[in-house]
Amino acid sequence: MPATKVDDPTLTMEFVVNDSPFMGREGKLVTSRNLSDRLHKELETNVGMQIDFSDPTRFVVSGRGELHL
Repeated sequence: MPATKVDDPTLTMEFVVNDSPFMGREGKLVTSRNLSDRLHKELETNVGMQIDFSDPTRFVVSGRGELHL
């Protein structure tokens, strides 16, 4: 069976860890390690998503639209 081509990403968003003076006051998963783990888990099932992990505190996520991201 031939492979199905997945369209290239059309939208890119940058996710960073909160470094404001109010960081850590809300939510449980507030570290870059938690964010990285969640993005790696998402890549296992989401074949249309691309993520740049070159900077440990900044993640550039590319997908096929707003709802995809």
